[in-house]
Amino acid sequence: GVTIDSDVSPPQYPFFDAGPLSPRLGASLVWTGAEMIVSGGFVRSPSDRYEFVDDGAAFDPLTDTWRPISDQPSTTMTSAKSFWTGEHMLVIGADGGLSYDPQNDAWSRLAALPFALPDLVRDNLTFEAVWSGEALFVWRPDTEEMAAYDPRTGQWTEMPGPELGATYPATLLADQNRLVALGTGWPSGPSAVSWDVHAAEWIDGRWRHSDPVTFVTDNHSNVADVDEAALLDSAVMVWGDYSEDPGPTWILDANGEWSEAPPMPIATGTVQAGAVVLDGRVMALSEGLHVALFSPETRTWTKAEFPKLLAGPSGWSGAQPGVWTGTELLVWASGAAWRWTPPEPD
Repeated sequence: GVTIDSDVSPPQYPFFDAGPLSPRLGASLVWTGAEMIVSGGFVRSPSDRYEFVDDGAAFDPLTDTWRPISDQPSTTMTSAKSFWTGEHMLVIGADGGLSYDPQNDAWSRLAALPFALPDLVRDNLTFEAVWSGEALFVWRPDTEEMAAYDPRTGQWTEMPGPELGATYPATLLADQNRLVALGTGWPSGPSAVSWDVHAAEWIDGRWRHSDPVTFVTDNHSNVADVDEAALLDSAVMVWGDYSEDPGPTWILDANGEWSEAPPMPIATGTVQAGAVVLDGRVMALSEGLHVALFSPETRTWTKAEFPKLLAGPSGWSGAQPGVWTGTELLVWASGAAWRWTPPEPD
């Protein structure tokens, strides 16, 4: 559940009505341009079993109102990923893919993937997925299987994997101009003090590999967490994680070259709650809900105030810490909902 810090005064709580859905983890969230859709998820029972829920709702921030949506087809996915295509919500996970049409309040199943996807709880493995603006790309790093889904044809097309090796963490980043795969190499032994970030970019039907960039650390707890990397204005950003001294930020440009930028100014603790691409900036959010904003234009980080509403990362499950509306961040987490407007750039 959600724990409220007693030393925070009520005016700092930017809560809004959490709507008709019961608290759950792993819900799928998207922003449609007018509404935040929340659907599915699971509940962990006291006996450590997972019970899955299929209902959903949509929130309109202009009217502060919720409306129910139809139940999604039954799934048993603890690590689903969700995307907005401009017309439909896509949900992809170990049970396959789903598409939701909000105009007709209707769900449908996607064509079967050409390979099986793992589930984090069941298999202790993850997959990566990203929406480019035209296609959904899905990559399984442990087997290097990869495919692209075109919603116009409803078909999957297999493609070669980036061959970064079975690296973990790994991620896919995409916009209309770039598709980039990142993977973190584990240190070679118990005394290793460096982590390599490997990168490959899909260009003209093949993967172009860049030289790895190395994060140096004094222990295994500081790693370049590519799970929290971001792509903005054709720049790929990766920063250190899990340390009081995160180390530098590295930027991969369109030519496949790395350059160094200042370190993130917040300690991330043991878990990062997520990274969100805002208009012109990237927001990094730590376990303790400390916030830093990075501007690729000036190559600088700035700290930002964020109400400390949660004690630790409870409720911030999965890869989606919130949805960006263009003016504010909307968060629905484990049955609580709040909104946050970032400060104007300096």
